[in-house]
Amino acid sequence: ARDRDRNRESVLAMLGWRLHRIWSGDWWLDPQRELDRIEAAIREAHAARKAMKATEALESAATSSDTIATADASTDGNAAADPGVDTTTTPSAGTAETDAAPDGLTSSSISVPATNDVAAPHDEDDNDKVEDDETTADDDDADEPNSASDSNPGMQVYKTTPVKQYGDPESFYENKSRRRIREMLLRVIKREAPIQLDLARRRVVACWGFARVTSRAQALLDEILAELPAQDQPRLIDGLAWRIDQNPAEYALFRTPGEDDEQPRKAEDIPTIEYVNAALMVITQQVGLPMEALVRETAKLLGFSRATGKVLECAQAGIAVLMDSGRCVEKDGMVTLPR
Repeated sequence: ARDRDRNRESVLAMLGWRLHRIWSGDWWLDPQRELDRIEAAIREAHAARKAMKATEALESAATSSDTIATADASTDGNAAADPGVDTTTTPSAGTAETDAAPDGLTSSSISVPATNDVAAPHDEDDNDKVEDDETTADDDDADEPNSASDSNPGMQVYKTTPVKQYGDPESFYENKSRRRIREMLLRVIKREAPIQLDLARRRVVACWGFARVTSRAQALLDEILAELPAQDQPRLIDGLAWRIDQNPAEYALFRTPGEDDEQPRKAEDIPTIEYVNAALMVITQQVGLPMEALVRETAKLLGFSRATGKVLECAQAGIAVLMDSGRCVEKDGMVTLPR
């Protein structure tokens, strides 16, 4: 229970929530004081939100100003260096005239042909691209696929794609967010495939503060997925997204949660093929064992301490697939490899 409470708090904080705790003893002794503290926490959260938005607006304005100044400086320098440039253009509305112009040049704004040396103005999406590059650079292995375990080549440590806060649910639907959504979707599939498509959607929308995938968000994600170029299109098979370099028919791996994984996969988020492969490894290593023990050991390999509820259901489904394929048999209460 303590682990769940800690994980819940870390997940909510990662999604942008500010948490305020009320202890039952404090509430019992002085409920009004606790109410005052709640109101103060809400006011503080509102103030912090406004300050963050104001800071973002100032940074965006400063970036735009620096870009324009750089473009103007580069233009002026190139024009002065090339006496053959036509400088008799009419100044546009709102353009300030220079105080003094070189011989042979008018005092109107100077127009020069675009060259590689001139810093071209860029829009907000370009600024987002720079921020993306910087953010990604902070996580060296953010796009690396899950790594194999040294002790067991059939087992990998599952690495969850880092969740970064890119905006709120309203901004998710803005056109300027489509590029970032596409990049995040590709990043998740590259790192976590094979992955349940629904889980990949949840990973992406969490970056915009969604608690769940709404029908509208799913429609947008599916639209962006369909628009991907052929070389980036994942293989979609039975609700799973596979990387193009993965062969589902030859996939023989299963993945366990890492020691520092704060968001381990739920039982229903793990592809059935991983239950199949984990069960096959248990049977191979132990020669044979009762069905109940096989289910329990399969669940343990995938990071679950107990095989109950959904874990039990999913593990049993994987073992059933394994038996249907003829790679294991049950005889006299023991599950073994076929002879």
